[in-house]
Amino acid sequence: MNEHKKLILDDFNNANLSDYETNHSFVSSYYLSLNKDYVKHGKYSLEVSFNYGGWVKGNGAMYIKFKKKLVTQQMPKKLAVWVHSDGKTPWLRATIIDGDNERKIINLTNQNISWNGWKYLDVELEQNWKLPLRLEQIYAVETNLVNQKDSSINGKFYLDHITFVYVDDQDLTGPIFSDILPQKEKIYRNSFVFSAVVSDDMSGVDFDSLIMKINNKLVVPSVRANKIYYHVKELQEGNCKVSIQVKDLAGNWSVPHLEKNYLIDLSEDHECPIISDVTPSDTAVIHTATPRIGFRLCDEHSGIEKNDIILTINNEKQKVFYDEENGWGFAISSTHLIDGPHHLSIHTKDRAGNEMDPYQQNFVVHSIKGPIDEDNFIVGIIPDTHTLEHGKAALVHLLEEAPEFIIHMGDFVDQGTEEEFKLAKTSLFSDMKKHIPILTLAGNHEAFRGNLTLYQSIMGSPSYHFTYGKVLFILLNSALGQSLTLSDSTQLTYLKEVLSTHEQKHIVVLTHVPTKDHFGTAHEMVYEDSVQLVEILTEHKKELPSRDIVVLFGHLHTQDQWEVSGVRYIITGNASPKKYVMKQENNIGYGLLHIQSNGIYYEYKPFNLIPPVTQ
Repeated sequence: MNEHKKLILDDFNNANLSDYETNHSFVSSYYLSLNKDYVKHGKYSLEVSFNYGGWVKGNGAMYIKFKKKLVTQQMPKKLAVWVHSDGKTPWLRATIIDGDNERKIINLTNQNISWNGWKYLDVELEQNWKLPLRLEQIYAVETNLVNQKDSSINGKFYLDHITFVYVDDQDLTGPIFSDILPQKEKIYRNSFVFSAVVSDDMSGVDFDSLIMKINNKLVVPSVRANKIYYHVKELQEGNCKVSIQVKDLAGNWSVPHLEKNYLIDLSEDHECPIISDVTPSDTAVIHTATPRIGFRLCDEHSGIEKNDIILTINNEKQKVFYDEENGWGFAISSTHLIDGPHHLSIHTKDRAGNEMDPYQQNFVVHSIKGPIDEDNFIVGIIPDTHTLEHGKAALVHLLEEAPEFIIHMGDFVDQGTEEEFKLAKTSLFSDMKKHIPILTLAGNHEAFRGNLTLYQSIMGSPSYHFTYGKVLFILLNSALGQSLTLSDSTQLTYLKEVLSTHEQKHIVVLTHVPTKDHFGTAHEMVYEDSVQLVEILTEHKKELPSRDIVVLFGHLHTQDQWEVSGVRYIITGNASPKKYVMKQENNIGYGLLHIQSNGIYYEYKPFNLIPPVTQ
């Protein structure tokens, strides 16, 4: 490969450890060294050894900062690096500083690394970034809070041959596997159909090299349009191991190979279904007269039929929507509930006839009343705040605008602790002098402990809708994994149902994570969810073009807006001490959503945090 096709940023052959800097303020227990035993090219690689005992902050990482100016004046197509893993390497990311001094975040992997040995990682770069580009750092992130601070978890990984790729004409990456079925690791029958999609974007998959084994015995699968199928039959109780390895036409093996271990259980089903994640809770007031009753019902053995789920509100049976694959379900109250206490009940049985005890719960409705003037009012918007001080500052300024009500866009806590939630509830969202209702979205920091249990018990449901005059507001949950479907797999079905059963002139959809991050900081919804959300709203706008549809986001700590097929998308700004878009100084503020007869428009109003304000 000639010199114009790539720029080697670092091959570590200078063997000078002082070229690299660590940051132990987040994780103290990681160390750098130069290694000559695990090398992909040349004489040395950079070894990173770690254990999790020195984890200081939940959102910290292990940083490898390059002191040398690893700069390109020519736009590269990709950033590439060889990585050697021991099978337990954390999620790898990198940051690039562009010509506007903006920090761009790159995901080298999408999750923790499970392979062993060397693998070539390359990531496409946005071609509209301003030159020059400088590789600032590579860092490793562990998002599992259970693992953090556990000194028994340790490992090593190695970096070699970091490059900017200008001409991407050499295939160094083997095939990858996706859409692997069955997903669940426990199977309650003596046969199943295994399938997986295998792809290779450059040279293509060499299916003649495919090796598939069931319990270490060679089998011959069917292949149709890059999808592998095999019917596994006559299984006994116990473990069933499926393994596949394959090369591409350039000779690169799949790394990692596909390995799935299933447990075959042929016992009779005597266990009843398990229910969890029921919303609304009995400890939080909800602000809509048509609440969404959310739940998760699971029965791994024989499963549950949707028609066997009986959900009632005040003894009235409701229409149930259910995703058996993931267990999520919901119902929407078929009548408008009056303010005060109400009762819900959920009962079901599995396909084997095992009935669970009816789930009973009370909840309280205190709905928001309509505006005095339906054609002229404002709604207050508070972007991410993270701290109580910043939340109070935004609220004090916003109350002076006399909005009808206020919506916080999520991340009103930082570490997701019970103390933070209680302080927010008592000191930020309650006992206001002007008695203006405040609603909240669930952000990723509300889910910082891996779930929304505290949010649901203290703040309320993370997904709901309500009407206010001529406006339909729909609040969706994207708190977990920057994903609507991971947070609750039925939410897109819920969105379509609500849109189809309401006739309001204006639609406002709100969720924490934006569908697109134009600034390259990796603060955006997972691609599949983003595509589906945009498609649903685009199709609805096409069917009813007179409807004004606006989508509001938080999360990115900046302002941005764009339009797709007549639907407007707005990132609402920043009210926190954190910023991800470097060039936007003094961008702390709040928003006003103006509802008028001729449409909706969003106004962002910066404010000065000095001197600090108190409520």
